[in-house]
Amino acid sequence: MAEEVRKVPLKPIRAWEETRPPRRKSPRKSPQQQQELCVPQPFHADSPSPGNASCFMGPDWQEKETLDYINTFLKGNEQEEAKKLEFLDRVITISRAALTRHPEQNLAAFLCKALLVEKIKELIDLESVDSLTSGVRQEAMLAIMELSKVKPLLRGTELSSLITVCFSSVFSLPPAETNQGMEAALYNNTLNTMDELLKTLVCEDEKRNLVVLQNIVEVLLPWTASKEVHVRLRAVGRITWLTKFISGQHKFKGVEEFRVLGQLVGCLTLCSAEQEQEFC
Repeated sequence: MAEEVRKVPLKPIRAWEETRPPRRKSPRKSPQQQQELCVPQPFHADSPSPGNASCFMGPDWQEKETLDYINTFLKGNEQEEAKKLEFLDRVITISRAALTRHPEQNLAAFLCKALLVEKIKELIDLESVDSLTSGVRQEAMLAIMELSKVKPLLRGTELSSLITVCFSSVFSLPPAETNQGMEAALYNNTLNTMDELLKTLVCEDEKRNLVVLQNIVEVLLPWTASKEVHVRLRAVGRITWLTKFISGQHKFKGVEEFRVLGQLVGCLTLCSAEQEQEFC
């Protein structure tokens, strides 16, 4: 009987080798499951568009330095003009940071907006109305302009009190013809900045806000009845400017929009008639 042939394995298993389970292939992740690399981007005040806004990881070292200065100023009672201007400039910087770097454009990610509003009102209110020798008014209105672009938005009594302080501080200045040299230039720049502020408040994201427009008109109206001619002229001038800007830049649609525009034109007509009667 023929011997049974023993089968020899092709690859002998050595005694010292470990037996390992076969490797399993990991399933490929879908594009939705893959996470993108988040690289924080430094903030630049003149940056035209946000970089990696969804990857906001808090203030960078430059912003922290700015916040430290602002918080120190808020706690103190600084009277030096240069320090006031520096504070307002830093408010502008941090507002632009919130606008460009925070995904929701919310200033609360950096500091309390209400505290800034109150401090700016205080700085404007402390400015003398007997003469115009300081740039604090103008810089304060530029700061308000930037604050109005970030959340939480300026609304209601907070907005009314802000523009009331601005109007009071500028309208109560001596007549323009008494200004000479640098003071005259500063006056014109301040008034132009006020007009730009009103335009920014009325137009949010290039869309007109009728509630804000009506709010501004209501604040302006008492100034049109002032006993001082130059005060009335300044108030009427702002209404004239708003009327031309709104009617010239936008096509009005709907009853509500025409009503607000009619209110503006009515105020302007009434004020003009009273002035003509006075000068006759």
